[in-house]
Amino acid sequence: MNKDKWVTPGTLLGTEEEYNAGQGTYTEGSRIFAAVLGTLDDSDRNLRVIQGGSLVSPPVGAIVIGRIEVIVEPIAVVSIHEISHADKMRYAITGENFILRAQNIKQGYVKNVRDEFRIGDIIRAKIVEIKNGEYQISTDGPDLGCVRAYCSNPRSRFPLVKTNMGLVCEYNDNKENRKTAADFLPVK
Repeated sequence: MNKDKWVTPGTLLGTEEEYNAGQGTYTEGSRIFAAVLGTLDDSDRNLRVIQGGSLVSPPVGAIVIGRIEVIVEPIAVVSIHEISHADKMRYAITGENFILRAQNIKQGYVKNVRDEFRIGDIIRAKIVEIKNGEYQISTDGPDLGCVRAYCSNPRSRFPLVKTNMGLVCEYNDNKENRKTAADFLPVK
C-alpha cells in the first residue's frame, strides 16, 4: 500500500495488467495515469488518486523562493519554486512569474534592479500585492533577499561566498553587491 506518494496529473501510475483504474485516474491504451493532484492509493490492486484539499492561489504575506529570470529596468521577473505561509495550506505554483520592482527591494533609493540582483540569483521575497492577477513581491527585510548568488562573470558562474569583505567569487576574486538575506549561503 502506497498512501504517502504525491502524484501530479499525467504521472504514470501503472498498467491495466497490474491494476484497475479508479477514482482520480485515466487510461491511455493499457497505461493508467493520474488525472488529479493528490496521494496515490494502490490498495486492493486498485489505483486511486485521493485529493488532499484544493490548491489555492497564495495570499499577500506569503513568503516565496524564486529565481531571477529577467531584468528589465526597473523590474525583475521571478519564477517561483516554493511558497510558504503561516496557515500551512498548499498553494498552486502555476508557472506565473512574480514581479519585483526596484522600489520594493530595500529601504532607501534603488535606481536599478541590477545594483542589487542578477539573473540567476535565488531570492526569498514576500508577496505584497496582487493586482489584476499580477503578483508583486518585496525583498525589504532582513530575512528577505538573495539566499544564493552566482558570479556575474560569464566564464565562471561560480557561487558567490559571503565574507567580511562582502560577496566574493572564489574562482576569480570578483567582488559583487547583492541585497542578501541574513541566512545567505555559502558563508566563508
